[in-house]
Amino acid sequence: KFLRLYQQIIRPDGFIHVKTDSPVLYNFTKEVIKLYGLEIETDTDDLYALGANDPVLEIKTHYEKLDIAQSNRIHYIKFKLPVDVLPDKDKQLKELTLERETEGRN
Repeated sequence: KFLRLYQQIIRPDGFIHVKTDSPVLYNFTKEVIKLYGLEIETDTDDLYALGANDPVLEIKTHYEKLDIAQSNRIHYIKFKLPVDVLPDKDKQLKELTLERETEGRN
C-alpha cells in the first residue's frame, strides 16, 4: 500500500531511502523489494562502515541523534519504484508478515 502511495508522491526518477537501526525492518524491506521485483541501488547492513561519501547519507535521523537504540549498526537501502503502478500484493505481504511472526515465536 505504501509503495503505491509513494509512487504518487515521488518523481519517476526519484529514490526511496530506508535508513534504520532495526534489522527486522531492514530485512522486511528487502523482502518487499524482492516480492515486487524492484532493483536495489544501494544495500548495506552497516552504513557507517561503508564510508560512503554522499551528503544524503550524512543526514542523521531523529532517532540517531537521540541515540535511543544505542546501536552501532545502521542499515540502509536505496531503491527506485517503477513508473507503472505496482500491483496490489497486500495479501502476499500480510502472509509474509504472519510467517515472520510465527518464525519469531518458534
